[in-house]
Amino acid sequence: MSYCIDFVSAADFPKLDLMQPNEEHTYFVPKHVYDNDLMSCMPGAKCQQQFLNDIRRCNFIVDGELTRTITDIHRSLLPYCTQTVMGIPMTILSNSDDDCVISECIPGQRMRVELWNDQIVYIDKVLDVHTEKRKRIRTTIKVDLSDTNVEIRFLLLELKDSELKAFLSS
Repeated sequence: MSYCIDFVSAADFPKLDLMQPNEEHTYFVPKHVYDNDLMSCMPGAKCQQQFLNDIRRCNFIVDGELTRTITDIHRSLLPYCTQTVMGIPMTILSNSDDDCVISECIPGQRMRVELWNDQIVYIDKVLDVHTEKRKRIRTTIKVDLSDTNVEIRFLLLELKDSELKAFLSS
């Protein structure tokens, strides 16, 4: 297993080049860069509307309990609870190969969002990156409101479609 870490100073991300199963690459993106990108897609009340659109497509766990309502989620964390949070990770993945196509993995899975103490958000989603060969990449984002960086982690998985559901429930 190889592991690479990059500290990013702006929206110019080093190339992601995952080749071997279980290879991992972590980016630390300044929170203000991440937040500017995120909020530029959801000005004003659009964030709450986006959350209402995404609530059926995500699993939300608040302090260890599954929820399906917006009232259980602290307002400061709401922008990180939408599919829009995948903007920078998708940019990094699409920049990894000029001819790649990124898609939901099949069988499809919900984005998992865990919120802790109205302070920390973990987002987990597996995506398929199609180049000359399909790569299944687990994308994990960690946002801590008290941290100056957002952590984005990419892990190359070697899973068959039939193994994906069991992996995600573990």
